[in-house]
Amino acid sequence: MARLGWGSANIALSRGEPLKSHIDVTLSSNTLLRKIRNWQIEHKNPFTDHGHISFDLEQRGQQDRKLILPKNFNTQKFRLLLEHASTEEIRGAYTKVLEALKEATSEEPHKTQPYWWTNEISQYRQQYVELRRKYTRDMTNNKGMIGQTSDQMKEARKKWKRRSTLQKRNVERTSPR
Repeated sequence: MARLGWGSANIALSRGEPLKSHIDVTLSSNTLLRKIRNWQIEHKNPFTDHGHISFDLEQRGQQDRKLILPKNFNTQKFRLLLEHASTEEIRGAYTKVLEALKEATSEEPHKTQPYWWTNEISQYRQQYVELRRKYTRDMTNNKGMIGQTSDQMKEARKKWKRRSTLQKRNVERTSPR
């Protein structure tokens, strides 16, 4: 591949439409590069750094040459091979993207929950966390509600801790030693 043009910036334009990003890069195969003539970048629009690229292609030799002889072409086999190749390539690309996304978004390995953890304990914990967040917001925004939120938060924490302790004890009593 040959690099024909390389822009200096990634420019986003908006004229009442969603933003569109235009990256100024032009690539070509070396074979095609030899056929390009009169390469020009036209800067007609004063509102953008980008211009239209125009060029002529030199055409040599026969143009109507058939690459595939119809009598030797097995369309059924071609369809099967194309479908199989495309499916595997897409699945492979999809798997790579998922793995990269998983790696990029996982900050640290997630810890597994303790063996005694239940959905009920999760709900109690969630209630406590929500009240704690509300208490933190009330500290800065709504100082009059701090006392009420504080009492609710303390009560939710007691329920959560009490239920966790009881569940842990029950599981330890019933588990074989």
